[in-house]
Amino acid sequence: MLIFGCSDGRSAVEETAIPVELYRLDTATVLLPEYHVASIQAKQFIEVRSRINGFIASIAVDEGTTVQVGQLLFTISSRELSEELNSARARLAQVQADAAAAEIEMKRLAPLVEQKIIAPSAYTLAKARHDAALSSIQEAEALVNHAEASLSYTQVRAPFAGLVDRIPLKRGAMVSQGDLLTHLTDIEEVFAYYKLNEKAYLDFMQSGGGMEGKTSGEQLISLRLADGSMYPHSGTVEIMEADFDPLTGSIAIRARFPNPDGLLKHGSSGTIVTEKSIPDVFLIPQEATFDIQDFSYVYLLQPDSRVTARSFRPLARLENHYVVSGFKPGDKIVYAGLQFLKDGMRVQEKTKVSHTD
Repeated sequence: MLIFGCSDGRSAVEETAIPVELYRLDTATVLLPEYHVASIQAKQFIEVRSRINGFIASIAVDEGTTVQVGQLLFTISSRELSEELNSARARLAQVQADAAAAEIEMKRLAPLVEQKIIAPSAYTLAKARHDAALSSIQEAEALVNHAEASLSYTQVRAPFAGLVDRIPLKRGAMVSQGDLLTHLTDIEEVFAYYKLNEKAYLDFMQSGGGMEGKTSGEQLISLRLADGSMYPHSGTVEIMEADFDPLTGSIAIRARFPNPDGLLKHGSSGTIVTEKSIPDVFLIPQEATFDIQDFSYVYLLQPDSRVTARSFRPLARLENHYVVSGFKPGDKIVYAGLQFLKDGMRVQEKTKVSHTD
C-alpha cells in the first residue's frame, strides 16, 4: 500500500506495513497414524466332526449358544459299537478264565515234576499255555479299551468353552466318520493378522516393536471396524513371522485384542491403526497456506520485516495442520491476512500465535 504526501513542496513516497498475525514455528514430535488391512480370527476355531458312523440321536445345544468345556453337544447312536464292546468284554473274560485254568494246571504239575512222577516236559507245556493265556489277556484288554473309546465317541463334547455355530444336520440324520456337525469358536480374545512392507517393518522395529519371532508385547495398537468406528479396546502386538513373503515383500504380524462383548467375529475384517513417531518437524496451520498449481506456499517473515513466498511439500496432513520439514525453529509465517499480501511486502506483526504440543 502506498501513501502519497507533500512536505516542504516535495513529493514523498512512504510504504506502509501491512498488519498481520504471525505464527512462530517450533520443532515438534508428531505421531502419525498408519493403516493396515487386517483379518480377524478367533483365538480357537475348530470343526466338530463325527468320529464314528451312526445317526444323530440327540442334539443338546442350539445354534449360537455358548457352551462350557466338556459340555455335551451331540449324541450319536451306534448299535454296532455297543455290540463290539460286549464282544470284547466276553473275549476278555474267556481268556482270563483260560489263564486261571492254565495257572492251576501249572501249580498241579510242579510237585509231580519235583517228585519225578512225570516228565519235566509236561510242566513246560503247561507253563507255555499259561504264558499264552496271559498274552491273550493283554490283547483282549486292548480290544476292550478300543471298543470303550469308540463307544465314547457317541457322545460329542466341547473341547473348550466357546460359541456353537450353525448345525447343518438335524436329529435322526445319518452321519459317517468325518462328517461335519458344527463349528466351535472361542472369541473371548481374537487375533488380528496384518502385513507390513519392509519400510514399515523397519519403522516398527526402530520404534521398539521387538526382535525376531516375538515382540516386546508392550506396543498398543487400535482397530477400526468395517463401519469406520473405532473398536473400544486396544490390542497388543504379539508375534512376527521370521521372514518376508518373496511374492508380496511383506511380513505378517499378529495382534491380540480382548473381546469381552463378543463384537468381533471369526472371519471379519478391520483396519489396524498404528502410530509412527516423526521427530523434529513443524506443524503449519492450513489457514496459513495458499496453493499455486501443485505447490503449497506460506509467507515467511524476513529480518527486514518483509515477507517472501516459501514453497513446501507436506510430509503428512494431521487434522488442520501440515507436517513439514525444511524450516528453522523460530521462523515466523503469516497466519492471517494473506489475502492482502504479495511477495516482498513489508508487514507489521499484530499478534503472535505460537505452536504448542
